[in-house]
Amino acid sequence: MTLIAGMTVSVDYADMFQYALPSMLPHFDKFLVLTTPEDAATQELCRQHGADCLATDAFFRDGAIFNRGQARNEGLERLDLADEDWLAFVDGDMVLPANLREYMRALDPQCIYGIQRLMVLTPADWQDYLRTGECRSFRLKNDKRKFWMIVGFFQLFQTAAFKQHWGGVHPVKNVMEPTDLRFSEKWGRDNQRYLDGIAFHLGPDGVNWHGRKSERFA
Repeated sequence: MTLIAGMTVSVDYADMFQYALPSMLPHFDKFLVLTTPEDAATQELCRQHGADCLATDAFFRDGAIFNRGQARNEGLERLDLADEDWLAFVDGDMVLPANLREYMRALDPQCIYGIQRLMVLTPADWQDYLRTGECRSFRLKNDKRKFWMIVGFFQLFQTAAFKQHWGGVHPVKNVMEPTDLRFSEKWGRDNQRYLDGIAFHLGPDGVNWHGRKSERFA
């Protein structure tokens, strides 16, 4: 049976992850959360929701500023996926649409898939949405009509293609930088696709690459 697995990173993100994790779990047959041994809040959220959690020092090993790729490679070993299985890398500040699993049908194994996102820049904006159900101040980013490359906040691909393009090993950098575009470009422009639906991205984009700096959501 073909599986759809998910992997996310939450390091000092528990304030946002409390909203993100419950939105992720229903869509995946296997799901793994990567965090650090010191991040007790993320580990507690995983315990509360029954999510598999790997607490590793790989993010900062050998003096790295934040080595997400090295941690992901440890996660890949833990998931132990077959070639026909699919895997989604999802950022820990993403709230996924409730019907996402419906959109992950009839996938082309040669393609990498992403999703559009609405930017929720402040905690006040998010609380307003939770209270009213209206996206009054959110901004659409990665409009599929304008932007063809699949960005790293959500990247879904088949394991066989990952092995073909990257040897099944995530690229490793000792800082958090946009290696996600280099990752997806291996599939080529004609094999980049967007799923239906729109996700919420909590907080401003790109400000936490070198450690948490954005405003807290709780």
